[in-house]
Amino acid sequence: MHNSNVLSLKSTKVLAFTALFVGLSVILPLIFHFIPNIEAGKIFLPMEIFIFAAGLGLGWKSGLIAGILTPLISYSLSGMPKIEILPFMIVELAVYGIISGLLYKKLRLNIWISLPGSMLLGRAAIWLAMFFFSANINAGQYVVSAFRAGIPGIILELALVPLAVKFVSNYLKDERI
Repeated sequence: MHNSNVLSLKSTKVLAFTALFVGLSVILPLIFHFIPNIEAGKIFLPMEIFIFAAGLGLGWKSGLIAGILTPLISYSLSGMPKIEILPFMIVELAVYGIISGLLYKKLRLNIWISLPGSMLLGRAAIWLAMFFFSANINAGQYVVSAFRAGIPGIILELALVPLAVKFVSNYLKDERI
């Protein structure tokens, strides 16, 4: 007899990894804010790394959850991101999580298409959200400025996210754990 109310081991692991990735996405930017004299969060994009890992490694639902919860929890704990940017970052990070999961898990595109594709669509989403819903922020200027400042972070994401996805994928396959 199969009880559909009980989570499978794989589902439990996905939930645990989603929670872990949200936690890491909140903690890592806090650590980067301790670097003096630079805006390390804008340069290294530490909040995004585990959002991409959640979407690519766990699927679009985990990516969506991580993308929405991370900036909300981060704001409630640290006041970052700033309140005027918070709704737009929720949109951007949620799109990163959803699109990366859909491209990689559902459409089965390789990681080298899925990751940059979701990066581009997430930035397009924040531009659209700012363009239509913010009278105080120049959407184009914000996105271009954020992209330029974040080039080191994009390189870091391209290097680290595939490793995180490989680790998670291998771990989820091992049903002995």
